Amino acid sequence: MKIGIVVHSFSGNTLSVAERLAKSLFEKGHETNIFQLQVVGGEDRNQQDINKINLQPLPDLKGFDNLIIAGPVRGFQASPVIRKFFEEAKDIEGKNVSMFVTHAFPYSFLGGKSAIGQMDKMCREKGAKVGFTGIIDWGSGKREKQIETLVKNITDLM
Repeated sequence: MKIGIVVHSFSGNTLSVAERLAKSLFEKGHETNIFQLQVVGGEDRNQQDINKINLQPLPDLKGFDNLIIAGPVRGFQASPVIRKFFEEAKDIEGKNVSMFVTHAFPYSFLGGKSAIGQMDKMCREKGAKVGFTGIIDWGSGKREKQIETLVKNITDLM
């Protein structure tokens, strides 16, 4: 199976989880490609207006059987870069999509749940089928276990 992983990572935390996931999927025999979303001119962490964000050309997602979309939580919602991705994304209609977010807090209710809910809604509005969703609470003592569980659950789903 060919799996595309679209990730926005400001600090590297979300990317590190995506890389572990890609490795696990590869070991299971899947072809995986990670596409890191990049902002033209560099990312301004304070920019919340997606109309002022220009992304580098988006990857062609047509050839992938499944997608995984990941990003950080910013201000108790999905990051503006992820929101911009969903605004511009093409070729995700009918695709099976799993998603996850990472955030600095120790509990999912401190932004993770609302961010993943936003991503779920945006994904469904594009006509995709949402499968697994997950939240990594980076500030939690259970972070490593959360990552292991997320990687296992998504890998088993594919």
